[in-house]
Amino acid sequence: PTDLSVTDFPTILADPYAFALGRVLGRDGDEDSGRELDAMRFGSLAHRIMEQFAASPAASSPHETEVRDQLESLLDAHVAQTYGPSTSVAVRLQVEQLRLRLRAFATWQAGWSANGWRTVASEAKVDEGGVPFDVDGELVRIRARIDRIDFHEATGEWAVFDYKTGEKPQTPTEKHRKRNGEWTDLQLPLYRFLLPHARGADGNLIFTGTTTSTVTLGYILLCGDPEQVRMYEADWTQDDLDSAMDAARTAVRILRSNIFSFEDEVDRWASPDMKALMGMGRLVLEDDEFGGAEVQA
Repeated sequence: PTDLSVTDFPTILADPYAFALGRVLGRDGDEDSGRELDAMRFGSLAHRIMEQFAASPAASSPHETEVRDQLESLLDAHVAQTYGPSTSVAVRLQVEQLRLRLRAFATWQAGWSANGWRTVASEAKVDEGGVPFDVDGELVRIRARIDRIDFHEATGEWAVFDYKTGEKPQTPTEKHRKRNGEWTDLQLPLYRFLLPHARGADGNLIFTGTTTSTVTLGYILLCGDPEQVRMYEADWTQDDLDSAMDAARTAVRILRSNIFSFEDEVDRWASPDMKALMGMGRLVLEDDEFGGAEVQA
């Protein structure tokens, strides 16, 4: 591939074979029955609400009640339009779980706004085709959609956030690096690389800073524990970010080498898509010999 999404890099670094199945060979994930929201759909619902919220006047309000009411109104309207009155019990329960997370987020958001921060872009895109990234004299293009970009007018500081809806809180460092410092995910460092090229809904460039501007990278965690719902900043230095870009170049070199081996030591069975492809946990036998239990193919 001559163009890559920011979300491609973790798979390339962890398991080029799985990346080849998904991106190169076109392996698609299985769809479930829709009776409940899987992790991706739950996350998509949360992201949609946050995108709509960013465009509302409440996004700059320092009043928690105003923020909370706007978020809940958007949630109710979206669920009614998307799922209708016959929503399953499981989906309704998940919606209420998301509501609790949004209420906790409202507390943090109001305080963030009171401190002078304003959201200047949500779901910001780069130019069609991606941003050129030089690797050994040959360009590859990187694409992304940045969840949220904030600006503090009084200080000139910027903040780039990604929303995370996983059940358990995980800091940017925990998600991006092993304990030995090896990079396993490059999302936030690549967001920083792409920031000067990000465009708002009007098509104009968003970032008006310089190379010396302070840019905070972090997660806004909408996790299962309301007390943990807040912003988590990545405490990386410029040297850390430089090493992340080196890791991105390594990933591109892996692709260009065209070697996608199936190594036993890779824990690819942790991937739901790989399990589905191999029939693991998906094959239900009705024969009494197995009692109708799930088995591994």
